[in-house]
Amino acid sequence: ILAYRSVAKLVSTYCEGLAVLINDKTHRIHTTFNQMVTATGRLSSSDPNLQNIPVRTEKGREIRALFYPGAGYDTLVSADYSQIELRILAHLSGDEALI
Repeated sequence: ILAYRSVAKLVSTYCEGLAVLINDKTHRIHTTFNQMVTATGRLSSSDPNLQNIPVRTEKGREIRALFYPGAGYDTLVSADYSQIELRILAHLSGDEALI
């Protein structure tokens, strides 16, 4: 039952859910990145939230693999702002221990 629920969630949320959001003109899914929504200033994604595409399971990685660069492009870039606030604080403060 748990395996079924997991797969059903992936199908309804990502396969069926994202399929209806494909733009008729560009044939791509477009998200909105928000800079002023979170208290920490981190970017968030909405309509749809493409920051929560699953990667922890094999089936989730298969869904993520559906996102690929368009014709004429070789690379799809993924960036991780891991601990960005601390890094900015270290830079601004000049604290050698943080840097």
